[in-house]
Amino acid sequence: MLRRWLDGFVLRGPFRGRNAARYLSVHRQAFGDLDERVVRRVAADHADATVIADVGAGDGRVARALAAALPAAFVVAVEPSPDLAIRGAVRALAERLPFAPSSVDLAILLSSLRHVEDRSAALRELRRVVRGTALVVELDPHADRRRTWNHEAAIPSTLARLSFAPVVLGLAPPAEEIADLAVREGWRARWEPDPSQPFYWMWLK
Repeated sequence: MLRRWLDGFVLRGPFRGRNAARYLSVHRQAFGDLDERVVRRVAADHADATVIADVGAGDGRVARALAAALPAAFVVAVEPSPDLAIRGAVRALAERLPFAPSSVDLAILLSSLRHVEDRSAALRELRRVVRGTALVVELDPHADRRRTWNHEAAIPSTLARLSFAPVVLGLAPPAEEIADLAVREGWRARWEPDPSQPFYWMWLK
């Protein structure tokens, strides 16, 4: 019961106001080279993608990098928070994406699915609009101490660093939980742990 309450209080819903600024200045700085590795992997594996949706794009840094790496693709940044969304981003929730059925080649959710209020509805909506693959890169509550420390060490706030493992990481949805939800919505799921950061990579097809 306590975990469910904390999950809803700490994780669910768009970042707003001071929480949005704090996320960008404190927590987002600890991702290391994860963004670059995601972009390289997508550029190598999905070079023929014509429409890519970055769902929960935040300040758009990954969407911009993807657009530069894949100039032939139309990259759409989707972000519900008015305090994070960049100019030109589509303001929408993952549960209600403004795309036609089977219109997106690749959807990316980089550390964003855990913030969605209704994850099943988001996965159902992704199944509706994605004709190719959805890539979910999410915090891994089963990460070992080495991977966790790589992230913690780069968090500039002492309080945030101390609370990362027990609160933020501890409340993140395990890969098995997300995969189970995805399968119920018609996806096939496979995942693997990130080699250096406390994340897992999950491919939904």
